[in-house]
Amino acid sequence: SSDRGHGNFDQTWLTTSTNHWAGQSAGDWTLIVKDTQSGKTGTLQNWELRLYGDQAADNSTYVYTNEFAEIGTSDRTIITDTEGLDIINTSAVSGDVVIDLSGTHQSSIA
Repeated sequence: SSDRGHGNFDQTWLTTSTNHWAGQSAGDWTLIVKDTQSGKTGTLQNWELRLYGDQAADNSTYVYTNEFAEIGTSDRTIITDTEGLDIINTSAVSGDVVIDLSGTHQSSIA
């Protein structure tokens, strides 16, 4: 940042987030700027949004926790996914996990 002595104040902020990892970048993004100082004015000259990542793929990760067994019904009780590389993550389950991908036996989580 620099103060040029002419009432101009140039400031650059770089903000990063891991909150959107595995998310889609398509859609509407909104920048909200709030003036919280009474009597002070300013002008936003420009802003930029850079998104980094990989091309969209049909890969899926299904995460299960101990709470999954308590819910009872879920859209993840039967998984039918024939596209991409898929992961079933049960690392947060402290009970028994039996996953049969052959379809000949019933699978169970927690």
